[in-house]
Amino acid sequence: MSKSKPPSKGKATEGALGSLHGELAKAFTDILKDGEGKDEAGKKIPAKASTLNVIRQFLKDNEITAALTPKSPLGDLTGALPTDFEFEDDDEA
Repeated sequence: MSKSKPPSKGKATEGALGSLHGELAKAFTDILKDGEGKDEAGKKIPAKASTLNVIRQFLKDNEITAALTPKSPLGDLTGALPTDFEFEDDDEA
């Protein structure tokens, strides 16, 4: 039977990494909801493109995907594209 080694100094535990991952996801969610602060007039400052790119990469790295459905933010975005996308009506399935 082999003995398991204690974590060496400088290496985070799996629990600590999981906690960090959760906090990062929460911070990204807060930025998406609340922006990156407020301007002098108290208006929400939207997330910068660079921040949105970091969030996008975080989602990609964690294999997070979204279903394309009509009347959703993703559906609205695709509706604004010059390419035609067809939706299947859930009632017909």
